[in-house]
Amino acid sequence: HQEYMSRILQTKRYGSVEIRNMAEYISKDNRSGSFNIDLLNEAISNRFVSEDSSAVYERKNVNELNGIDTDSTVLVLGRGNSVFEKSYEINQLIEKIEPVVFECNYLPKINVSKKQHVSLFLRYGSFVELLDEVVSSDKKIVLGFPKVKKTVARSINGANTFFLSYIIDSGVVDCKQEKIVLPADVVSMYAIAVAINRGVKNIYLAGFDGYENDGNVSNQRMQSELEQFFSLIKNKYQDVKITSLTPTNLSVKKGSIYQILSSNT
Repeated sequence: HQEYMSRILQTKRYGSVEIRNMAEYISKDNRSGSFNIDLLNEAISNRFVSEDSSAVYERKNVNELNGIDTDSTVLVLGRGNSVFEKSYEINQLIEKIEPVVFECNYLPKINVSKKQHVSLFLRYGSFVELLDEVVSSDKKIVLGFPKVKKTVARSINGANTFFLSYIIDSGVVDCKQEKIVLPADVVSMYAIAVAINRGVKNIYLAGFDGYENDGNVSNQRMQSELEQFFSLIKNKYQDVKITSLTPTNLSVKKGSIYQILSSNT
């Protein structure tokens, strides 16, 4: 059905191998004769590896990730320049307030929190590239994809690896379901949604710089997606407090990492 490829291509997010794997997944399913949103989301989740070379890796459900609840403060580390420029201050913050730390992918210069420390991945390529480093660290791993290549599956420590499925539905966010719903396929959204899924009410951000309005179509799209996401979160989860501790042009509450570091509490 043409609607599958139309939706896949309009995001302008997926590479040729991913598109090929999604098309292969859809074509083999008997639901492909008419458009089925569940089948599309399954194809998106399984887009990183072909069916012939994939395997379900050893893991736990994310609800078994201990030490994260309504009383936790979670520091979510994005991939913006500020998270690298202020890595020293971020490490001081982690030592001072001992938050649960959620990293978007893996950040080797960030010290491991005394509380729970988690690296989260949505892109298979990023995970494979950093596999040896993250597996040898003391950080837990949360993955948004259900299968990996068989050779990769053998390297995964199931005791430290967790899984939470997600689906994409434009203009929708739902962090409380068994499969969380995101408006776009973005690891920073996934990290925040996982925190809310675990009941967290206080979330600090660092490295969520946003994108400049420089005429770059891709940057403008990603800025718009993030703005929509934070608006959806604010409206749906009014009891969740989200504060950026590093400079950002996104529409979130602004705080200061230095104010926290200089306080006596």
